[in-house]
Amino acid sequence: MSEGFLEDKIRKRIKFEDELLNSRTTIFLGTNGLWAAAVGISNAFPLQVGISILGVLVSIMWVMCSWQSWEFIKALTIKYEKLSDDPIKLVAQDALWDHRLRPTNILAQWLPILFLSIWIFFLGWLIWSSI
Repeated sequence: MSEGFLEDKIRKRIKFEDELLNSRTTIFLGTNGLWAAAVGISNAFPLQVGISILGVLVSIMWVMCSWQSWEFIKALTIKYEKLSDDPIKLVAQDALWDHRLRPTNILAQWLPILFLSIWIFFLGWLIWSSI
């Protein structure tokens, strides 16, 4: 197997994994939006708590899925960069922000943790305010 073939195959897999991460993010954002709307229109405390617990559980699953995707994309990218002598890669490295601020990191790490934190905070506030 030639290096060019392997490089192309890895690049295609990175693209596939990015698209998969984007699809999963869309699903989880939509689901979280529905849970938040359900809590907002509900007047029943037990229902609000139940939906909030569901929001926490869904967000935990989102964290698990997105972090696994991020790790896989990162590993593929490292392998690709070792094989590639693409001059665009050098330009991209200079243009990109710190690795913690790149779009894949924001979608796969920051956003799920943010939503999980919001759900946990809201659930705590809901329970605390009822006491």
